[in-house]
Amino acid sequence: MRLKLNKSTQVILIVCLVLMSLTGSAFAMQKMFTDSVGHWAEKIINTLAAEGVVSGYPDGLVHPDATITRAEFSALVARNTNNITTNDNILDVEFTDIKGHWAEKEINHLILTDIIEPNDYGSEFSPDEPITRYEMLRMLVRTLGNGLHEDNCKCETGFTDLEAVSKTQLEYICIAKKYSIVDGFPDGTLKPFWNATRAEAFAMLLNQNKADKIIKEESADKELVDKEQKQQEDEKNKPTKPSRPSSGSSSSGGSSSGGNDNTTPVFSFDLQQAGYVGDTLSVTTDSKSVSTVTWSLEKDSVTVAYDKFLDGVLGNNGGSIKAKESGNYTLIATAKNSQGKTTIARNSFTVYAVVTVQLDAPKSSYTDREVDIDFVSENLGSNAVKWTISKDGTVVNIDDVIDGKLGDTGGSVFFSGKGLYTVTASVVDGMGNPSSASAEITIYSKVLLSLDLPNNTYTDKPVCIDVNSQNADMLKINWELSRNGTNVIIDEYIEGILEDGENIRFKEKGVYKLTASITDDNGRKYSCSIDITVYPVGFAGFYLPEIFHTDDLVMVDTNFAEIGNSTANWVLKKDGKVVSMAEFIEGTLDNDGGSIKFIKAGKYTLSVSFSDEGGRAYSYEQNFQVFAIPVVTYNLPEFVHTDKEIEITTTLVNVGDLEIEWLIDNTYGYQDWNTYVDGNLDNNGGKIYFKRAGVYELVARITDQTGRVFLFESKDKIEIFPVLDFGFTLPNLAYTDTVLDFRTHGNNQVLPVDWTITKDRIAIVFDSAVDGTLNANGGKFRFKEYGTYVLTGTMTDYLGREFSHSEEITVMPFVEFSFSVPNSIHYGADFEVTIDNTIHADMYDVNWVLNDKNGVVTFDGSLGNSGGTMAIDKLGTFTLTATITDKEGRLFAHSENIEVLNTAPNKPVVTAELTRTTKDNNFLVKIGATATDPENDEITFEWDGRTADDYYPVGIHEIRARAKDVAGTYSEWESITFEVTNLTPTVTVTAVPTRTTKNGNFLVNISAIANDEDNDKTTLEWDGRTADDYYPVGSHTIKVRATDIANTYSEWESVTFDIMNHAPTVSVTAIPTRTTKNGDFLVNILATANDADGDATSLEWEGRKADDYYSVGSYTVRVRAKDIADSYSVWQTVTFEVVNHTPMVTMTAVPTRTAKNGNFFVKTSVAATDADRDKTTLEWSGKASDDYYAIGTHTIKVRAKDEAGVYSEWVSQTFTINNSAPTTPVITRTPNGNCVDPGSAVTISASSTDPDGDMVTYIWEGRDSERQAYPLGKNVVRVKAVDATGAESPWAAIVFFVADATSGGGMTLTGPDSTINENGLEGATITQYTFTVPPVDGHSGNDFGRVRGYNVKTNQWDQLSYGTTSNGITFTNTLDAGTYSKLEFYYYTNHNCSATRS
Repeated sequence: MRLKLNKSTQVILIVCLVLMSLTGSAFAMQKMFTDSVGHWAEKIINTLAAEGVVSGYPDGLVHPDATITRAEFSALVARNTNNITTNDNILDVEFTDIKGHWAEKEINHLILTDIIEPNDYGSEFSPDEPITRYEMLRMLVRTLGNGLHEDNCKCETGFTDLEAVSKTQLEYICIAKKYSIVDGFPDGTLKPFWNATRAEAFAMLLNQNKADKIIKEESADKELVDKEQKQQEDEKNKPTKPSRPSSGSSSSGGSSSGGNDNTTPVFSFDLQQAGYVGDTLSVTTDSKSVSTVTWSLEKDSVTVAYDKFLDGVLGNNGGSIKAKESGNYTLIATAKNSQGKTTIARNSFTVYAVVTVQLDAPKSSYTDREVDIDFVSENLGSNAVKWTISKDGTVVNIDDVIDGKLGDTGGSVFFSGKGLYTVTASVVDGMGNPSSASAEITIYSKVLLSLDLPNNTYTDKPVCIDVNSQNADMLKINWELSRNGTNVIIDEYIEGILEDGENIRFKEKGVYKLTASITDDNGRKYSCSIDITVYPVGFAGFYLPEIFHTDDLVMVDTNFAEIGNSTANWVLKKDGKVVSMAEFIEGTLDNDGGSIKFIKAGKYTLSVSFSDEGGRAYSYEQNFQVFAIPVVTYNLPEFVHTDKEIEITTTLVNVGDLEIEWLIDNTYGYQDWNTYVDGNLDNNGGKIYFKRAGVYELVARITDQTGRVFLFESKDKIEIFPVLDFGFTLPNLAYTDTVLDFRTHGNNQVLPVDWTITKDRIAIVFDSAVDGTLNANGGKFRFKEYGTYVLTGTMTDYLGREFSHSEEITVMPFVEFSFSVPNSIHYGADFEVTIDNTIHADMYDVNWVLNDKNGVVTFDGSLGNSGGTMAIDKLGTFTLTATITDKEGRLFAHSENIEVLNTAPNKPVVTAELTRTTKDNNFLVKIGATATDPENDEITFEWDGRTADDYYPVGIHEIRARAKDVAGTYSEWESITFEVTNLTPTVTVTAVPTRTTKNGNFLVNISAIANDEDNDKTTLEWDGRTADDYYPVGSHTIKVRATDIANTYSEWESVTFDIMNHAPTVSVTAIPTRTTKNGDFLVNILATANDADGDATSLEWEGRKADDYYSVGSYTVRVRAKDIADSYSVWQTVTFEVVNHTPMVTMTAVPTRTAKNGNFFVKTSVAATDADRDKTTLEWSGKASDDYYAIGTHTIKVRAKDEAGVYSEWVSQTFTINNSAPTTPVITRTPNGNCVDPGSAVTISASSTDPDGDMVTYIWEGRDSERQAYPLGKNVVRVKAVDATGAESPWAAIVFFVADATSGGGMTLTGPDSTINENGLEGATITQYTFTVPPVDGHSGNDFGRVRGYNVKTNQWDQLSYGTTSNGITFTNTLDAGTYSKLEFYYYTNHNCSATRS
């Protein structure tokens, strides 16, 4: 610790005396921090913020209760002490861990100013670590300077917790307590090695400022007292002037040492270097020998009227001012003493306009929608806007998340992904203060939804529905169904579940539109539709859709039974009347149907008929409606601006009552109409504006009665040009010598800018009016002549449209005025002031002022705009100044010098002041002379007996001088005698041991003070002192003597001192944690060393691992401390135990009926717990990767592993997958008789149930569709049911015949004695039969018939029916199920006429 010269105070005084015009203080805009309102340190924070010391964080807060770091406190101290001069510009020592750190500059500044000493920390500063209270007070005490602590101070601070601090630390604490930098806590403690909050740091800073002011006042008072004492001693010790004999005459003229103040006034003032418009700026003065102060102002280096630009009055003691406009100002103070002598002080400061920002954006949007982000600012000027975006709390690269650009006014962008975004625009103004605005936007992904079904199907044929969705998360799909253009209830027309991969069946024929829709959490609806044509199960005739359009190619599918070689006859009716098919359709129809297209819209009936070989007629007809294709045409212009109204005219064909929906496409897909278009269109078109620039397509969309959508595009793209914004700002006033520098704003980078100019509303050539060039960004130029000008910048876009901005400016003339006067003039003589040059001066009054070196001088005579006559009644050299102030307050001036001559001088007065300055063992004597002249001429002196350098040896000396005026006339000689003396110096010495060590030795602060009664500078010679002041433990004696500037030596002085050292102590703790590495656990081991001497210590360990990670078990670690002199403490041990518990796990497994590839999904749930709260992972055995399992019993196992690799016991779960096949289907047939007439439609369906509730599908044999016509003869239809896993039921079957009275259905008797065999079905028995031989006209015989059945129980044939007849017979019988598998039908007749009957 340096305890000598009050260095910082001395430096500040020198700066104040020598560099008065450069003083000033840093300033920053006072900020209000919302988190300091109501805080105990609120006033302290506001005070430091006003002084520019505290600026807060980028979030606009000051965080008063956060722990402060070394870097943060260093920055605060550096800003608070920026007036302290550094010792050197080059760092001898620099910390290794601050390179590139944000506070590097401030930390190095504190090193250069000795506020931070590298020895306090070593090679690393650890800038981001918390700083202790002692470190803070040590820095603040050092800012106050040295010599503040007395050697005999007992350091009774009153703090109760300072037992462990060193002597040096106690001295710093003593000074901090003395000047109230710290007051301690209510319990009487200081807690010097605790960390501090930011608020506590702010309080200490403010206390330091108060202490600094007190110390300066004490120092100033002490210097004033010392100066007065020295003057008294000098006056007391002044040698008496030898008496001289009187000449009996008195001198005339000459000067007197009366009460006139000839001292030059001393004046300076402090002014904040920067501020904002409207801020109160304090002006504080420091003056001496000042009577009046006059204040004036310059703006941008031009003298201006004070009141026009500043509010507030300044006096001798300064005051407060407020700037009305932004700009660069210089405040000028002219200080004058009572004798008219002046001193001028100047301080420059910059005033900035307050920048305000606002950011507007929607709260939510989507990845497929353009987002408007509007940035509104005031007084932005040329400050750049910086954009940042964070996504879900993390700052991201802007180009990675948006498509589009953000500029000074915001912009329109697309976000690339969903998430919560925070968009921030920030601006740093001219003072370096940030302003920012943020907006949160939640971006949702667009849901993608698609359906897939076959184009057509039948009512008895299931179809698989394919449903694909993206970004839908857990959103529900809603379904809608329309049939033939009319909305219907889904369950009435569809059988099955509407889910991806499921089979569904349409119950009835028709043209269907199936629509799936999803509505997200924002209410946005997404929908997708698919059309499918469902055909009925035909039994005769044909089928075509009931609705279609004139551009549809319609397939007419026939289903004729027994048409043979007949030709189908097709008939078309329109509105109930038969029409020519060639007139209304394209294409032909035959027995196989065909493909046709209808030419005209309308309601039709198509019928077909044919007759078989027996002459029986068959026919079928179907009604349907054909819709016309609407056509919409319209035109768009090729180019237009956003402020141009566009008229759309439509031409409609086949539109009728249909309504047109208008869409807008900006090449990114359809966009929200109201976002891009102002106005609406209907079927007739309309008038609209486009809101945004871009390339667009306008699309008309019509949905007709069938739900079909028609899109109409003009194929003409329209390009929308923006209405450009362009502007710039000129001052209202300038001069012909003013160089204007301005910048354009708006869309100034889009097109070239043409510049034109008018003067007094008349267009003139640009180069003839100004010097300089302009481009799209503005530029620098100067008006050549005064007048009123209008400067216009114009941009012309591709369409020839002009966008311009004009600024009017008044240009004042530069006034020129000069005059001439004689170079010299006699005292009091009249002389002419002649005007030499005057330009524009006749517009104003000329003000005349005469000055000499001491200030304004009065003169006789009258001067005006044309000059005049004047006389000067004072001697010396003078300056005559003519000034003109124009109506805007600008000052123009011209000056000429005049010398007034005088005559011979009088006898001089000679003085000799002895000093202690030496050279070559001689002493400097300050010799001076003064003389007067009757006419006050300037005089010089000639000397006799005076040495060339004014240095004289010890002894008595006499010198003489005479005065000479400007005309060369001499005064009489005047002499003076003086004596040079010298006394022997004395010396005292002190030696204070410290705790600083090197090579086991301790540094001793050795100092010696030499005293010389002549106040001469002395040098010291030492005996017994080491070169580096380091000494081993023990007792030492050193000697010193002093020699003065004349090489005179003092007696030897000696001092004896003892070097002592105490061994350190140490304490240690060990706390196990749950942090693991390679199965070991981290143990937080901490040792704290204490040294009674306050020495730094290092630690030595035994039993401690390098990384502090330990396996489970007990451990003992010991440590000892070593001080700077290599003295060791005793070993200290600590024992700890690392424990770990095995994790626990539970599991459930629940089978479901969800199936895939014949396997069933099993829902498993596992919960793992760990008594140590460690994170766990799971390991499985026997678990399917997709959780789908085959039928049967399964066992899966799981165990948990903690972070240390310890496993739980295996936990198992056994479950069984069961599945039962569906029941045997029950077949239903309509009509249900044994025989069906040929050509009749037969409906056959089946019903089965599944014991597990699974969905059932059917596999048919002998049936093509649910309702159809069957061929003549025996028909066998069988079916089985299959569940979701493929389990099948037994087959079920029916047998029936298609027959008429003549043909017998293909089963006939072959002769008079013949048999018909029915062999049944494998695995089935017969429960009913009917056997009919129809009678034959004219037949009568001895006929009989019988029916036999094969009994599967007895394996024998049993007779079931028997009867005699003369002509035909019928048997009908019902049999027990499970008995007869085959039948034999027999008929006998004695005539062949019954043959071929059945």
